[in-house]
Amino acid sequence: MNRATKTVTIKVNPQLAERINEQKMYEKAVISNLNSFWESNGEHIIRQYKPLLRPPQHHTIPTKEVFIKNLKNCKVLIISANSVEGTIISHRLNTTTETTALDAWPYEGHLFQFGTIEGIQVCHIWPTNTSSFTQYGSFSALEAALENATPKYVISVGVAFGIDPEHHFLGDVLVSKTLVFYNHFNKVTDGNITLNPNEVYQIDANLISQLHLLDHENPPEEVGDFKWRYGAMLTGGTVLSDAAEKCKLVKAAANIGYKIVGGEMEASGIYYACQKHKDRHIPFMIIKGICDWGALKNGWDIVRKKRNVDGEAINNDTVKDCIQAFACDNAFNTLAFVLKLLNYNLPITSLLKGNARLQEETIDVNEFATLLKNLYQVLDTYRNAMRKGNIQEINEISVSLQECMQKMYAYYELNQFSNVENSLKAKELVDLYNSFLTYYSNFIAFSPGEARSTPAAQDYARKAEHVYHLLLTTVVKYETEESKE
Repeated sequence: MNRATKTVTIKVNPQLAERINEQKMYEKAVISNLNSFWESNGEHIIRQYKPLLRPPQHHTIPTKEVFIKNLKNCKVLIISANSVEGTIISHRLNTTTETTALDAWPYEGHLFQFGTIEGIQVCHIWPTNTSSFTQYGSFSALEAALENATPKYVISVGVAFGIDPEHHFLGDVLVSKTLVFYNHFNKVTDGNITLNPNEVYQIDANLISQLHLLDHENPPEEVGDFKWRYGAMLTGGTVLSDAAEKCKLVKAAANIGYKIVGGEMEASGIYYACQKHKDRHIPFMIIKGICDWGALKNGWDIVRKKRNVDGEAINNDTVKDCIQAFACDNAFNTLAFVLKLLNYNLPITSLLKGNARLQEETIDVNEFATLLKNLYQVLDTYRNAMRKGNIQEINEISVSLQECMQKMYAYYELNQFSNVENSLKAKELVDLYNSFLTYYSNFIAFSPGEARSTPAAQDYARKAEHVYHLLLTTVVKYETEESKE
């Protein structure tokens, strides 16, 4: 008996089909990226970093009082997240600092290591566990430190996942301008993720304003042979190793106006630890090297053609650790550059003590009229560069502008009792400048493109323009009054 053949039609959800295809394309791009990296750098990276992956010895702190004293003297807290990051940062501190106080001391379940970078006293905090809110994770570690210290900055340094394996590279360094939180505040509907636009942290405006040079993709030669990716980063409490999930999160962030450059797991814990002490205003930022692509974290087993380097057997974990060490090393180089910029922007009294060039340039700091004239010329040049949109010129002039304002603040400090009228004028100009920086930094925190056309972004732009115009006209007003006298 012949039986009729029945045709069964299976309907595929178009959105699901698109996601599956997107996932496959992304995984293909990841494998291609890993292949290219291994062929050009893989064995060299193994040889260079495998010998360094030995945790430093730590010693019992002589007294708690000595530890607390060291901690209180630190201007910057540096937080790593895993054993590889901690080991590389410890190694770099030991090989680049002049101080001898570099033992890793255990305290409250974590390791604390003191040193200096670019003349700034720092403390490297090495949490026992990875992630934000695990026991002895980043929140716990920073909370222990902030009970006894009020640093000028908190900086998380280590490794992160990248977003674009077709155009970015392992070892490129991500620097946070904005943090977009995932996990805790996701809303999932029909497989699509919606992120809460209120659960976003804009890096401190004054901090951003001091880091214009990071807008250049290429670091100076002395920093390293890699690129900077300066922008918005995802941060959450779980490891992201799924291409489809990563793609959905990136789209969800784009829907609330942020172009993501990468992501990591510790920043949310750092954020909440700092928020507990928000009365002290402790700005923080993230500097992390790309070590993977948020997918196929075991992809090295697929990629590697050889199972040994120099006759020694290696496995996926060894490769991952060495790539992390390489990425963290680049992040440390960027940290040193950032601290150099921030050290330049320390209060004027600190600068005068440590910068002979600036001492020479501020011999005539009591000449208010000269300060006004120089400030006007720099402000006018800066305004013209802004109108032309010349980023390189803007960044170069920003240094001169910052220097002019620091001299103006020095005038205020040195003359507030002997020449009250002019010192108050100087203070007014500094306050206007700081107000401009706040509005302008909030504006540029929005990703270039459509995000900067949103009402919120344009409101910051208008306020920045208004305050800058007010600053310029106030300088002209005071300069005119000085010339009449």
